[in-house]
Amino acid sequence: MRAPLVFAAWGLGLGLVGLVGLLVFGFEGAEAPALFGGAAAVMLVVALFMALAGLGRAVQPDAEAVADLSPATVWLAVSVVLLAAGAELGLWLVLIAAGAIAIGAAGLVRELTAQRAAARGAQQHRGTAPDRRTAAAPGREA
Repeated sequence: MRAPLVFAAWGLGLGLVGLVGLLVFGFEGAEAPALFGGAAAVMLVVALFMALAGLGRAVQPDAEAVADLSPATVWLAVSVVLLAAGAELGLWLVLIAAGAIAIGAAGLVRELTAQRAAARGAQQHRGTAPDRRTAAAPGREA
């Protein structure tokens, strides 16, 4: 399913829930219908923007130069969350998170250099741009 359709379906679903809540259950006050209606309208506007801008289209695998999975990125993200939590829980957690951020950044640098070296090696070997599919399955012809 294309990404704009997901946002449009979400917006229509929110609008339907808001309408049922308004007609069947009778919201007290104007806040709940305004929140449901506003969220539905924002989702529909996002879907329209994505459709007009061409976002959410499938990318050809040859055009991607990004790793599918990156443990260092997840490590770095968890470390940043721990750093934010350290503001409330104390200096000890801030120091642990700072060390974890350094480890995550080093992991990202290592992944980036290995990825560039692999792309250079594939270009020199085949004389063309790197292809992830052939790199994953040696012996296959593109």
